[in-house]
Amino acid sequence: MLLPRHLPLLAACLAGGVANAHAQDGKIERAFRPTFGRVVDASGKPIAGATVTLIGGLPHLLPALQDVHVAVVETDQRGRAMARLQQGLCYVAWVSGPVIAGQIVTSDVVGYFAAGAMFELTCGEAREVPTCTLTGEDKWQHVGKLRYFAMTSKPGTEVEIERSAEGVFQLPGKPFDSFEVRLPDGQALWHAPMRNELHLPPPQSVRVRAVDADGNALVGAKVKHRVGRLSSWRLDGLRSVGQDRMRSLGVTDDDGLCVVEVPYDTNPLEGGRDDLLLFVESEARPAVAGGIWNRSLYVSDHKVSEIEGDELRFECAEVEPLRGVMPTAPPGTTAHLAAVCKLHLQRNSYLHDARVFTTAVGKDGTFAFADLPAELHSCRLSFLPPVGSAWQPPVFAPESRRELPEQLLPLSDGAEHTLELVSLDLTVADPTGGPARGAVAFLSSGDRSGILLRDSLLRVALDERGAAHLQLIPGNWVVVVLTEAGYCGVPLELDEMSDKANVQLEPLALMKVTLKDGSGKPVVGAGVRSRGTSIRGTNDPVNSILQGLGRTARVHWRRLRTDEAGQVEIPFVPVVGVQQRVELRWDDGRSEQFALEADTQVTVGVAERSNKR
Repeated sequence: MLLPRHLPLLAACLAGGVANAHAQDGKIERAFRPTFGRVVDASGKPIAGATVTLIGGLPHLLPALQDVHVAVVETDQRGRAMARLQQGLCYVAWVSGPVIAGQIVTSDVVGYFAAGAMFELTCGEAREVPTCTLTGEDKWQHVGKLRYFAMTSKPGTEVEIERSAEGVFQLPGKPFDSFEVRLPDGQALWHAPMRNELHLPPPQSVRVRAVDADGNALVGAKVKHRVGRLSSWRLDGLRSVGQDRMRSLGVTDDDGLCVVEVPYDTNPLEGGRDDLLLFVESEARPAVAGGIWNRSLYVSDHKVSEIEGDELRFECAEVEPLRGVMPTAPPGTTAHLAAVCKLHLQRNSYLHDARVFTTAVGKDGTFAFADLPAELHSCRLSFLPPVGSAWQPPVFAPESRRELPEQLLPLSDGAEHTLELVSLDLTVADPTGGPARGAVAFLSSGDRSGILLRDSLLRVALDERGAAHLQLIPGNWVVVVLTEAGYCGVPLELDEMSDKANVQLEPLALMKVTLKDGSGKPVVGAGVRSRGTSIRGTNDPVNSILQGLGRTARVHWRRLRTDEAGQVEIPFVPVVGVQQRVELRWDDGRSEQFALEADTQVTVGVAERSNKR
């Protein structure tokens, strides 16, 4: 649960876009700020001794490359918790515990929010500590002693779990929703959603053949298995960079053959339906995918009706590297490309497959992605400075297809590369004029043609002054901010070397609803539920983004309930071209559906039983 008019629905950050970090001798010392929260039960009473976990990271970067900040604090007798959080990171938080008489209380995950925000976590009823069982390990004794982990979404954390004498795993509960079996060397063997009963499939052998574009055997090609994927948090409805759980299976021999062992219930090449996606890469050639994905068969990145023969064939073609120059990057910088790759279907259609590619930036600023597929749907380039560096990486707009920002393309005449940037000071005030402390800004290019909303936005954390400092490429940009107190969306035309943007949020629109039953009596305790949204297309980038953030705007509806008079005020963002329909729902029924309208009061009745679901 979010604390009304204090905690933003989402908060975020941008690598290098953080104020209040102290630089000295080219090094940076991150600032930490006290952040306060409160934990209550379903009736609003404070919970003492509850364990609050806070995880901070950069959602748009590969989690494995980050020094994720984990803070664990305990609430006092008044249910209050205080943690010192690092500015510039995006945090999520949840409650787990205490365990009393074999029962545990947990909360939903709240986030994203930044250092300095205020948050409130509401726990449900105490439940028995969750457990699960696992069978099937007897078939894997030849690999050594297996290890077991419970994992959260990313950026997140994990807990190694042990089987009890009764053969049961005690689980940490929400939000640890993934169970992973690992080999003694730490590699993932099997990955599954958390369930009460789990079964590790037996080992199956698969023949993998790697060849070049002419059909010649590729020797020493690496074969990997995507065991699973840890998704990013979807608390604001948008996807960020998750983490693939990959296992190295071996390399091909002189004939281009590698026989691999994978967990699968049957021979996967003979009617297999569960996911089994393998990747082969050779000598900086792009990795090629094959196997089973979404109940379809794939050979060399392309969907097929059946697998020919008794082996899985991978054709690894040479592709020209994607080269660029980042002239201001210090030594040790990493270039990071979040790419939407293609798993080809029929004709020109394809599935989106998000992957991340990284490469080192040379001393002369040059870099090359040698393992990037020939075709991409879109990609976004970021840079990670070396640990301790005070260099602030600039922000680049995402590119459609397999492209780099034109400012970073190598110059054909060998001329020295220069990079013109806009130094933007962004300040956001809440509707009362005070700083939007702990709020976020979504940043997007003003032109995202061909790029999905989820791949075009970056989250920017604001400091205690409601401010952030950014380095941007000149051009058209859009800033959108959405909190429980208000919202705004502004276009920015940035063509100067430095600029300032002072933004104030507008209050959310309100609709007051009264719910009465068939006898005219008020219905108490009914919650708000969305019943669909109709959207009229728009070319305006601000309205387009606000339309796409509809789910974010509805996050805090979960805490709304009708009072003793059957009344509830529903806050929402009034967006041009959007009509939202909602209903009120409680244990015994639901209301008639109605459309949200700003500054209105309506009375609704109970829906007919035939419409009840």
